[in-house]
Parts: sequence; structure tokens; C-alpha cells
Amino acid sequence: MKRGANRLPFLLSEKQMMRKFVQKTVLTLVLMLVMSLFGIPAHATEVVGLSVDVANHQGNYHAGNLIDDDPATAWVGGGKGIGPGKWIRLVFPSPVVLQSLRIRNGNQHKGQFDKFRRVIRGVILYPDESRQEFRLKNAPGEQSIQLKPVTADSIKIIITGVAPSSKDTVMGKAKVAMSGIKVYGTIVKTGETSESDSEKNQPVVKPKPAAKPKSAAKPKSVPVVKKVDVSSKAEAKAKAVAKPKPKPKKKVSGKKSSPVSLAMRPGSTRLRASVPVPADKPMTVGVISPWLDLEFVAQIKRYFALLTTLHDSYPDVFSSDIRERERTAFLELQEQMRTKKWFGKHHIAMVEHIGLGFDKPVLRDDSAMVHVHGPYRYYLEDKAFEYPVDTMFSFRKEGGQWMINGVRDK
Repeated sequence: MKRGANRLPFLLSEKQMMRKFVQKTVLTLVLMLVMSLFGIPAHATEVVGLSVDVANHQGNYHAGNLIDDDPATAWVGGGKGIGPGKWIRLVFPSPVVLQSLRIRNGNQHKGQFDKFRRVIRGVILYPDESRQEFRLKNAPGEQSIQLKPVTADSIKIIITGVAPSSKDTVMGKAKVAMSGIKVYGTIVKTGETSESDSEKNQPVVKPKPAAKPKSAAKPKSVPVVKKVDVSSKAEAKAKAVAKPKPKPKKKVSGKKSSPVSLAMRPGSTRLRASVPVPADKPMTVGVISPWLDLEFVAQIKRYFALLTTLHDSYPDVFSSDIRERERTAFLELQEQMRTKKWFGKHHIAMVEHIGLGFDKPVLRDDSAMVHVHGPYRYYLEDKAFEYPVDTMFSFRKEGGQWMINGVRDK
């Protein structure tokens, strides 16, 4: 009896150990299942050997502070802008299947966090030109952003919104800061890609012998060139006579210098001519009439934001009777901006509505008119642009919702 009694505690401890082993195994399997469902590589690691480039920096707060793994150092944006429009580009030593970003927001050196601005909104640009919006908390510590599981050799982070610093106005002079960035993912083996690239290049080398007849044909064409000189001179004279005709058109278009002024057109769908202003120029807050339904305010703000950023859903703010007309004009405007290479800048522009004032509406059954006035501002990269608004918006009610039926500047 004594022997059995002595063995019982030992047998119970074995059962307990077995239970713990089963529990750990089950938890590990569940974790692996969850990671696979969310597309998270189990062996994702921090990408080392990053190189970083920034739009600009202030003083000794240079780009290298972002990747030195020291939260006491920080990058601070330079130039005129306070933050929106500034960008950070991360280049990887080899292609990576992306998983996440880990960011230390603001200047996290002791006592410095509230003295600089922090990032609260941004956009991540991938090499395939796709975009991903993100938000960060206005708090110290490390924050994680889940990335698209794509293979990339670089990404670009564009800041679109910042939090104010302590004892500073919303449009004050303090700059945006960030203490660190880490990238996590799975590194792609370069040996496999190089082999496939060499195989693809082999058939491309075959057409090279076809270039030999061209060199042999050149001596035969030498006497022909002398005969063509006479006709070419006559053609050059004819072209010289025709040249003055298109010159006046070029001079007219060359007078406009602002990016948005070149897109001016009659009607609702047009970008107003704006002027550059200091990014830290203070703005007075506009007044909204207490008799105004906030649905009007939301629709008008949406009109300005979607038009400035050239967003595809812009025509949806209009009533059905003019929507297709505005859609056609908007597609022309988008094409104009692509041709001038301003589309990308406008597409990620930050807009500021706080200066707009909204008067009491004039209501008549299912129609209404609202007068909007005050400064409207937006940011392209490091530059701020502004123009005065003094506009009448007409509305029509469709399906219980107020839709814009016309826009006319006073």
C-alpha cells in the first residue's frame, strides 16, 4: 500500500505534463491556422539593410534616424510645409513579400513628443502604383500597420494628416516628426529570379544577326543621299513657311503658370485658379448657419474634396439630370491632369475646409440654394495652395437626398 501511495503523485504529475503538452500543441496549431487565414507568413522577419530617402529634413533630424533602431533619435520634416505632402521612401536590399510596418510616431526622445507634430493619416504607395490609406494613433510607442502581401523592392509613405504640437495652433510652424520605421516580410531568394531572367533573355539575343544587313546596305545608300538633299531642302522651306501658323496658339497657353489654372473650364467641373501660400499661414474658421441642414455642408465639402483629388466618385454628388454631362467634363479634366503630370499630386492632395462659411439656405419645395464663401486650401507635396470661394450651390432632392444641381461663382 505504501508503494502505491508513493507512486500516485508521480503518476498525476505525468498526466499534468501531458495535458500541458497537448494544450501547447493545440495553441500552436490554432496560431498557425489564424496566420494562414490572414495571409501572414509564419517566418516573416524584420528586413535589414534598408535605405531611406525623404522629401526633406530639418537640421540634424535626418533620414538615417528613422532606421537606426534608436527611439531617442528622430527625423523631422524640413522645408515650408508642416507635414502633409512630405514623403518617406524605403528601399529594400532585395525583393520582399511584405507583411507589416512598425512605426514610432513623433519625436520620442524624452520630453520632445509634444513639441513636434505627429502623423495621424497617410498613404502607402506600392511599386504597382496601388495605394493603401492608414491611420496612426497620436501616442508614443510602436504601432503596427498591416501591409498588402505583395512582392516589392520599395514602398513610399506619403503623409496626409498631422496632429498639432503643444502650445501651437492647427496651422502653426512646428514640423512633423517620426522616430523609427521597421519593415517585416519574407525575403525572396534572388537566385531563383536571376535564373528565370537569364532564361528570358536568351531568346531575345537571337534577333541580333538581323542588324548586319543594315551596315552592308549603308554604302549603297550614300549616292542616294545626295539626290534627296534637293527635295529635302524644298521640303524644309515648305515647312518653314508653315511654321508661323501654330505659334500664336503656343503663346496663349504659355501665359498660365499655376497647375490648376491650366485646367480651367466653364461649368461645375473645373479647378479654380489658386495661388501658393505659406503652409503655416493661419486660417480663420468659417461660420455655418444654424438654420442650415448639415447634409448640405457634407455634400459641398465632398464636392471640393473629390474635385481637388480628381476622385472617380466625384460625379456622384450631382443630380441625375446633369450627372452624365459632369462625368464627361470630369473625364476630360482627369486626362488633362495626366497629360500635364499633375494627376498623381492632386490624387493624394490634402484638403482643408475649415475656412469655408455657409449661409442660411433658400428653400423651395424640393430645391434649395446655399451661398458658400471663404478661403479653401489644399496641399500638393510641400506646397500649399489657396483660392477664395464665393459660390452659389443649387440643390435638388432625389430619393430623400439633396444632390447638387448646379454651381455658379458669384
